[in-house]
Amino acid sequence: MTVRTLVTSYLTKHVRPKLRSKKAVERRFAKNVTPIIGNIRLSDLHKREINRVLDPILERGRPIEATRCFQDIRAMLRWAVARGDLDSNPMEDMRMPAVSPPRERVLSDAEIAKLWRGLPTTMKGSPNCQRIIKLCLLTAQRVGEVSGIRLDEIDFKAQAWTIPTSRSKNKHAHTVPLSDAALSVIEEARPEARGPILFPDDAGKGSLSADAVSKTITKAQKRIDVEH
Repeated sequence: MTVRTLVTSYLTKHVRPKLRSKKAVERRFAKNVTPIIGNIRLSDLHKREINRVLDPILERGRPIEATRCFQDIRAMLRWAVARGDLDSNPMEDMRMPAVSPPRERVLSDAEIAKLWRGLPTTMKGSPNCQRIIKLCLLTAQRVGEVSGIRLDEIDFKAQAWTIPTSRSKNKHAHTVPLSDAALSVIEEARPEARGPILFPDDAGKGSLSADAVSKTITKAQKRIDVEH
């Protein structure tokens, strides 16, 4: 078995059915791992091959990407050991190249006002992204939870939104009170909903992803005129 074969098996049998961040994991493997060490046999896999993957990422000035790639490969190899595809994991005593710093950036009141008022022009072509950002501000919930909101999760009479365990990052269901302003944003989006999905993706296969919203924000960053 080669690394490429293992990656395919891991993505198909473990990542795709189970992880919410599957697209990002697949992208990192496709970009950083299989082109470099895909043809290496598992029996020949060594720390030096892992460093062949990580070093170019670090040289590009992407320490966080390198850290996540390290975590992806290590998780895959641990999975392979558990299944019996590998006898041991060559990465177990390796150190991660970097650790993500805590995110302490918050918007000031003035920045929130500038962002809110500027949404119709800075994200003119993405009305649902505008609404998602507004709901994030109004409910203090994560982008992924807001973008994946379903109409059957909302009790309009009680003005409450229950995020189920399956969609909560901490795996605990919780109820979010909805202000009149939040309900107004939801009502504005309802005519464009697809079944219970309030913010459908372009392909019509599900909800807008957090990655899609982040990309829209990144593209609009210069027009927003607020620090990242």
